[in-house]
Amino acid sequence: MKRLKASAALVCTLLMGWSQIIQPYSAYALSVQAAAASQSVSQTSNEYESQGASSQGAQDDASGSQGVTEWYGDDANAARPDGGVDSDSGEQPGIGIEESRVDESNGEAPTDDSTEMNSCEADSLEPNSWRFENGVLIDSDNGDIDAQSLTDDPLPNGAVARGIDVSNHQGTVDWNKVKAAGIDFAILKVGPVYGKPDDSFERNAAECERLGIPYGVYYYSYARSVEDANKEADRTLAWLGGHHPSLPVYYDLEDSYILQDPDFSKDKLTQIAQAFCNRMEAVGFKSGIYANLNWLNNYLNSPSLSGYDHWVAQYNWRCDYAGSYSFWQYSSSGNVPGVNGRCDMNYCFNGSLLNVDDSKMHIQYEAHVSNIGWMSSKRDGSTAGTTGQSKSVEDLKVSILNPVEDGSVQINANVSGVGWQGWDTPSASEGGTTGQGRAVEAVRLRLTGSLAKDYDVYYRVHASNIGWMAWAKDGEEAGTTGMSCSLEAVQIKLIKKGASHPDTSGYSHLEIPSVTYSSQVKGAWQNSVSAGEVSGTTGQGISITGFSAKTTSSVAGGIKYQLHLSNVGWTSGKTNGEQLSSTAETNSVEAIKISLSGDLATYFDVWYRVHVDNVGWLGWTKNGAVAGSTGYGMHVQAVQVRLTRKGANAPGSTVSPCLLGQPSAFANPMQKKIVDLARQVPSPGPGLCSEWIADIYERAGFRNVHTDACDYYWDYCKFTDYSQLKVGMVIAVPSHTHTRMGSIYGHVCLYIGNNQVMDNVGQIRTLDMAYWLDYYSTSYKPKWGWYDNVPLA
Repeated sequence: MKRLKASAALVCTLLMGWSQIIQPYSAYALSVQAAAASQSVSQTSNEYESQGASSQGAQDDASGSQGVTEWYGDDANAARPDGGVDSDSGEQPGIGIEESRVDESNGEAPTDDSTEMNSCEADSLEPNSWRFENGVLIDSDNGDIDAQSLTDDPLPNGAVARGIDVSNHQGTVDWNKVKAAGIDFAILKVGPVYGKPDDSFERNAAECERLGIPYGVYYYSYARSVEDANKEADRTLAWLGGHHPSLPVYYDLEDSYILQDPDFSKDKLTQIAQAFCNRMEAVGFKSGIYANLNWLNNYLNSPSLSGYDHWVAQYNWRCDYAGSYSFWQYSSSGNVPGVNGRCDMNYCFNGSLLNVDDSKMHIQYEAHVSNIGWMSSKRDGSTAGTTGQSKSVEDLKVSILNPVEDGSVQINANVSGVGWQGWDTPSASEGGTTGQGRAVEAVRLRLTGSLAKDYDVYYRVHASNIGWMAWAKDGEEAGTTGMSCSLEAVQIKLIKKGASHPDTSGYSHLEIPSVTYSSQVKGAWQNSVSAGEVSGTTGQGISITGFSAKTTSSVAGGIKYQLHLSNVGWTSGKTNGEQLSSTAETNSVEAIKISLSGDLATYFDVWYRVHVDNVGWLGWTKNGAVAGSTGYGMHVQAVQVRLTRKGANAPGSTVSPCLLGQPSAFANPMQKKIVDLARQVPSPGPGLCSEWIADIYERAGFRNVHTDACDYYWDYCKFTDYSQLKVGMVIAVPSHTHTRMGSIYGHVCLYIGNNQVMDNVGQIRTLDMAYWLDYYSTSYKPKWGWYDNVPLA
């Protein structure tokens, strides 16, 4: 039966090899099938909006290519704890999304530059979106707007100016007439038109500059990847030439080609938009995103895009977009003197872009971000910085625009490696550093003068590994200290006292809670120690018989702990400084579990480890896992506890926090002899894991069974209960997926105690047992038992 299984495994291996041979042909067949299917896909988008209604939800992520990866196995580098990979191992690509795409090469060999291929494909496309059908503008029928009477038409609430956007569709524009008609600004298409700049852009930009008409630009995107977005950014910067628009450079995201990407996802589209906008801001341009209400609500609604300007397209009597925006394209049916045919009409709601003095007081701020530099200034609650990009705010400037009272705003920053700088470093209106690579981790803001009497300054931060934190105000700390969580973005608001203000519930600031703990030794409680210090004794053979711990924090919650006592088992838990101990001094602590409760458990991890007699310090574990041993009479002599932010690295090694099998100290002379021989017997060669173990036992006076790991598993290994795992036992699997030989013959190791095993992969290794069990359990759950069914204990 065992050989039948081995033969079956061999057949499976041969089939795997054959699949690699026929795989390219399978990929070709799939590509042909995909090509046929793609011909039936309509290029016309069905997401046209009426009266601003969003008609289409977010599209699911279509990515998911599969593949078979061959790892190192029964060789010198197999399952190395350092993560190394054997140089002979490789990857066997599966047939997934990439292999099933349509082949458009017409039999020619593809170039190495896949981006160039994609851009060539995009350059041949005509716009298809809610506005275009095969490059032709769709008649939206939203009512003509006569620009000749604009001076008599009041602006909607909050708007400060009216403008147009134009492209080659409008031909040659007479900008003198446009300005005379009362148009305050323009947004010009820079491209592309079949991979080239819009042929009207250069003249339009020059005319706006000549007449002093503020203008921005937009690039119509076909990007399906960040690489594509960077290429489109390169083009935009090149086509702008010597022009420097005072309004933002917008990324026009609307084409159906983007949605029809087989790998489309919202996250991917977010990364594409970020890549383009960051490139613009990195060279000093303001940047933003143009899209209709449907795209903004369903595809471009990631908080990480809130820091960029938004230009909303919704042909309606009002704009229903709930986010912040500077421009609203409210119609495509403008009749403007100087423009051939109809054009798009827009309102501006951000007076600072047009230097419009609305006589209102604002709070303005700008962030210096790692790998970007100074980004465009924000005001009144808008997001300065980035989110979702792992980029740190390194410096922050704040100021009051159009102050109506005497006073100013000041900032104090907590900088990594520096601490709190003070209210005047580097200046009262600036906190942080530039050119030093130091992240701001927390801030405090305050008002001075009469402003402080009549207004409050509210602020909140987006911290790495945490996200948006609660609002703080008037000198309170916002961010973290001692947690290595950098600020990534900030929002600031100036609120008149007594007016509606942001909700300040929650935690605007976090720091690592303090923890103290104590152990009972020989019936007496020791003095409490702080995080990371040793409670108990080491090297004296004295066990602890009780434990107590307490946390101090502004965050709600506490600390809980349980003890496993000899002759008793697990006790009920205690919390927050309560003493937990045995009534009898003979009942020593064998294991411990510690956890946090309440909000503490949300933001922090509790790590702990124990010192066990005859073994020493075990590995660190956290959040309620067992540290120590149960059922072996191994006593805990000391404990260490530390708190870290949620998800942070362990304070040290996490190998073997709990003894699972028989400790080596309890091994009898024959068991110890087997372990000693394991450290002496050399490797008989790669692929001979079972022969090495047989050599060990043969030298100890047992017969050599001359069989493989598969037979070890079926003939000798009976147990999966750790209480049955003894020093000198073999642990085996009959098959695993890491190597072809391993899939046929399996793999076997020798348990040597204290959660360690030894095996042969061409060289003799000593590994953490938990690592070995996890690595080789790809096909079967490992089992253990005595070699040749002869018990040693």
